[in-house]
Amino acid sequence: MKLFGKSRGSEEKGQNREPALDSKGAGLLASVAAGKTSPRAPSGRTGRITDINGRSKQDLKNTREIRDYIKTSGLKGQAMVDDEGNIVALKGANRRLLHGLASVVSSCMESNREGGIRTRYVSPIEFNLLAESMASREKQKKSGSQQAEEASAGNVTVDWVLDKAIEASASDIYLDIRREDARLSFRIYGQVVPDDTMTLEMAKSTARGLFNKNQAKWQERTPCDTAFNHQHGNRLYRMRVNSLPDTRGQTLSCRVRDPNFVLPLQQSGYSEHQIGLIQRICRAPGGLVLVSGETNSGKSTTLAGLMLNAPRGERMLEIADPVETEFDHCTHVEINHYGEDPEGEFQSVLAATVRQNPDALVLGEIRDEATAIAAQSMAIQGKRVYSTLHTQSCVAAIPRLQNLGVDRHLLSLPEFIAGIVNQNLVPLVCNHCGMENHPDHAIDERYRRIFGSDATLRYINPAGCMHCVSGVTGQTLVAEVYPLCLDRKDAHRLIARQELWKLEGYMKEEFGIQSKQEHARDKVLQGLVDPDRTEAIIGEFFHAPNPIHRRNPDIHSSRAPLSPPPT
Repeated sequence: MKLFGKSRGSEEKGQNREPALDSKGAGLLASVAAGKTSPRAPSGRTGRITDINGRSKQDLKNTREIRDYIKTSGLKGQAMVDDEGNIVALKGANRRLLHGLASVVSSCMESNREGGIRTRYVSPIEFNLLAESMASREKQKKSGSQQAEEASAGNVTVDWVLDKAIEASASDIYLDIRREDARLSFRIYGQVVPDDTMTLEMAKSTARGLFNKNQAKWQERTPCDTAFNHQHGNRLYRMRVNSLPDTRGQTLSCRVRDPNFVLPLQQSGYSEHQIGLIQRICRAPGGLVLVSGETNSGKSTTLAGLMLNAPRGERMLEIADPVETEFDHCTHVEINHYGEDPEGEFQSVLAATVRQNPDALVLGEIRDEATAIAAQSMAIQGKRVYSTLHTQSCVAAIPRLQNLGVDRHLLSLPEFIAGIVNQNLVPLVCNHCGMENHPDHAIDERYRRIFGSDATLRYINPAGCMHCVSGVTGQTLVAEVYPLCLDRKDAHRLIARQELWKLEGYMKEEFGIQSKQEHARDKVLQGLVDPDRTEAIIGEFFHAPNPIHRRNPDIHSSRAPLSPPPT
């Protein structure tokens, strides 16, 4: 696995190490240093290059002497000669070897330029982008291509960054443009990993290139969005970009999505009991099936898993902005969020949806009053409506829907909400470098008191190893599931009476549900997740609760019902 940060670290370690030279390279370096070398012109050419700017006729960087020196001296991948005859080198490259390269370049020219050969030090990203750009131009020359013009530097950078993010399994790309430079970072397994820096000019060119992918214009001073497809190998990826002005510049976020990736529920991290409850929720004849969570909690992935398991004998229709995963058994309608009247288009699609008469409707996200009312309208018609919602718990989904305009009386109807899933993604501890004790003794002691002195706890090692990214090898779900469609009225009475603080206790007693903390506790005790990192995502753990008597959800509750809601 390719690890971010390793290339930069290895470069720093190698700053004071002299690369080993073979006999040919050592002799060449010694001759150049002594001023004895007078390289002959490359085979097939006559004389030395006299016009350093006439690169289209005689390419200095491709002369045999320069290629041989870079290869034998150990500078390959660390230095190159650009189209202007200057040296471009990685920061930290061996200066003695670069001086020798400058002598070789100078000897290949008939006369030295005023000021000599310049050496420009760049970051790894700039070096790679320049190398790819030069290679692309060389390829076009050799093939005799008469295409319009070369791709701009911004487009080259965009493709390079997108490819690098995909290869690193990044879910998001961040470009923070500041007054003098910019910082590029990736979100990998839920954590933001710094990658490299860019010049201000390159960063703005990259931002324009991202928006140009969809023939859109990047607005530096106002928020703007775009979406486009990107081909990487034989797979097509979906990119969503948002740009937001910052007091010091701009910040861009790009979500990376593989439309062909669908994770079955059994592999997501739910417990067997939770999977059983989710399957029963999805068999309800109608009502809302909500997957809730915070940003970057895997809601869209879970929603795709539910769509994958939908009955094939039913018609399913999805309305999304944008459509992220396509299925043969589903009709997908994408709303053009960047069009002239996206709200009008949404209402028009909804009207047509009624005439399509689907058995199940999928709304990508309930994010505003329009989508909330649409979900409400279809649910009270007896349709099964799948959607996602931003909340921190199952209970919080109730007031969130009410806040978005859903009638509170409908929320208490047993047929309106089939069930709610709430989830977070937490990092998995690397099996090879995970630590058995927290570096802070006080923190370690606290978790020993919570989980037991004999518990086998494991913590993320930030230094990481060759098997992980900063001590993390992936992510798993911690979740809670409320199967409201299985309830016999009491849960809905609590909702009607606005006594939501009692709802979690009732669902635990009636259906044996686990809270996210309890689900996470099980994974901590298995050594899968770091308790400290998990607390930062889902909230603090408490001492182990007393065992709860769990009733069989198939058996009607015999306890006295709650008092009826006020009229």
